[in-house]
This record gives sequence, structure tokens and C-alpha cells, in this order.
Amino acid sequence: MGFMDTLKGWFGKAKDQGADLAEKAQPYVEKTKDFASDAGAKAKETSQNLYESAKDKVSEVTDRSGATADSAQDAAKDTAAEAVDAAKDTAQDIADDAKDQFSN
Repeated sequence: MGFMDTLKGWFGKAKDQGADLAEKAQPYVEKTKDFASDAGAKAKETSQNLYESAKDKVSEVTDRSGATADSAQDAAKDTAAEAVDAAKDTAQDIADDAKDQFSN
């Protein structure tokens, strides 16, 4: 009977420690959820701004140049490259923010 009591004691302690750890982790889980939500909103806003900017630039180029297909295509390529660079920068900012959040 002594061995069973010992096992029950070990499992009881493990259960209590697990509950304590889960309780301590809860603020970090909430913080991570908030950060992910903020990062998603920031990415959505940035992508919308990039879309609007690209749309405006293509429209501007086609209006100025007489709208040849080649110039519009070049403008679209340039705008796409700028959008990719901006998206990379935004992703890096988000990653840096996440790293800062988790290192604190």
C-alpha cells in the first residue's frame, strides 16, 4: 500500500504543478494573442496601403505616358517590387516586435 500512496502523491504533485504552470502561462498566452491580433491588423493595413499605392501609380503612369502596354507593365513590375520590399520590411518589423515581446 505504501508504494501506491507514493505514486498517488507523485501524480498529485505533478497535477498541481501542471495547473500552476498553466496559470502562470495564461498572461503570456493572452499577450501573444493580442500581439498576433495587432500584427495581423498591421499587415492588413500595410497590404491595403500598398494596394492603393500600386493602383495609384499604375493609373498615374498610364495617364502620363499615353498608356502603352509596355510602360504599364513596367510600372506594374516596379510597383510589385516596391510592394514586395515593403511587405518584407513589414514582416521583419513584425518579427522583431515578436522577438522583443517574447524576450521580455
